[in-house]
Amino acid sequence: MDLTDRRILQIVQRDARITFRELSERLGISITSVQKRLVSLERAGIIQGYTAHISLAALGGCFVLIHGRSRANFAIEIMDILGGHEAVSTVLCGGQNHLYVGAFIRKMDHLDEVVTFIKEAGQIPEPEALIFNTSSDITCVMNPKGESADAAELTNLDHRIIWALHEDARRPLAEVAADVGVSAKTASIRLERMTSKGLIEFHVAALPHLYASEVLLTVKIRPDANRRKIVEMMREDPECFVDEDITFCNAPNTVLFTLEVENMDQLFRLLKRVIRFDGVESIYHDVLLHQKYYPTWRDKLLKERAVPLVPRSSK
Repeated sequence: MDLTDRRILQIVQRDARITFRELSERLGISITSVQKRLVSLERAGIIQGYTAHISLAALGGCFVLIHGRSRANFAIEIMDILGGHEAVSTVLCGGQNHLYVGAFIRKMDHLDEVVTFIKEAGQIPEPEALIFNTSSDITCVMNPKGESADAAELTNLDHRIIWALHEDARRPLAEVAADVGVSAKTASIRLERMTSKGLIEFHVAALPHLYASEVLLTVKIRPDANRRKIVEMMREDPECFVDEDITFCNAPNTVLFTLEVENMDQLFRLLKRVIRFDGVESIYHDVLLHQKYYPTWRDKLLKERAVPLVPRSSK
């Protein structure tokens, strides 16, 4: 993966249905080059797939990161056990048996049950639960307009359109329309409405660590520090590619960066710079070894709601 591949992946992760032409214009390369690179990322397994869901915000849920060091002999071997819980969407394993579990929580009173499961199944004696902030650079929590969404606004047709895109969010609209039995214009109008209201969410399952060293860098900042300035300094650093910056509702002085470096020497130099940033209190880094994605209660819920209306019997 070169810098252009990383930028393509970064853009597509935030806008799964972006067209080849739009990508071409944003990157300043030909449409043919964009197509070839995207196909190459898919064939290499870096892009695992594109999915669509009812948005987490519209369902009243939240995304939580539960992490800690596992006492298992080899933490990678218990990732699938963790992924068996209906709330767990992804599990990452870093060095020193550290596990990072992303979970979709239906309601906050379900959090304790999920944390307890991960603590026991993951053999993590002291798990920490961090609730993603809506300002985080993560598709399932981003809310740029700051508006509330309500899944009750979704019609049966809306649910069927989302389901038609569920396993391939980049499907042509004409195919989606044919699947649900409406015109392409109607499907387009419904999709635009859902997108503008924050009722639909697209996600790209990606594994960039397969071809690059991916690092999870946790930065603790002082309460009086300018968090946004620190994020900007990280993104402007010439020796690393910052993919995501994540903040948490219940840990306002913590920023988690996912970034890529070319080698350990480059990482070492980066860490020496970051610890000297004005306002940084401490840092902790972990190199990602493995990541997997899992279906959750949201997939089951969408399938149930996407059942076509049963036609009335004629009298």
